[in-house]
Amino acid sequence: MTKELEEIFKYKKPDDNKLLAYGFKEENGSFTITKEIMNGQFTLIVTINDDIDYKVIDNDFNEEYVLIKTNSVNNGFIGEVKYEIEQVLNDIRDNCFVSSVLSGPQTRRMIEAIKDKYDADPEFLWDDYGDAAPFRRKDNQKWFALMMTISKKSLIKNSDEKRIEVINLKAPVEMVADLITRKNIYPAYHMNKKHWYTIILDDSIDDKSLLDLIDISYQSVAKKSKKKQ
Repeated sequence: MTKELEEIFKYKKPDDNKLLAYGFKEENGSFTITKEIMNGQFTLIVTINDDIDYKVIDNDFNEEYVLIKTNSVNNGFIGEVKYEIEQVLNDIRDNCFVSSVLSGPQTRRMIEAIKDKYDADPEFLWDDYGDAAPFRRKDNQKWFALMMTISKKSLIKNSDEKRIEVINLKAPVEMVADLITRKNIYPAYHMNKKHWYTIILDDSIDDKSLLDLIDISYQSVAKKSKKKQ
């Protein structure tokens, strides 16, 4: 996979059902789709198997347009072609791929629920911490949730080193103080423990209750209206 493709599909893996629904054709475990770009001047062929690759066919000559993979050329006409290719690849990623981390059953359900309700996707911001991703409100860019993969021992003393997926949520101070006295809710890992708390995404708390807590967190970071003078 080229460096360009690695950046686009970072921390992502294909979902076979989503690929087929999108229009990919499958043969012997390899998925392929063709897209016309640049008003039909070129055909983009994307192939996904153990790797991800593409090639561009110049429709006038029915030959591969090899100049497109020249990394040193990014402006002019070739830049325009590269831009259209990137748009197609981004759309394939957004519609056909899922996170290669944070992939537990309840974690995936929560990611989908957050996307549906708040139009917020996990953001993988740190190269050194690829298994940590915050979610932001659209209106003020504030985090309202942070999902991570951590050692269970770092959250619960005397437990094993098993890696677990967790979510950090925010709430009013007095609510946090009450929540962390309850079973399966813990003082925040790696965040301010007065304002945040941590839940393991292992179905120890049911989806409905967890979604209610996510909503409280979402509301807790809303823009505060100015008081009238």
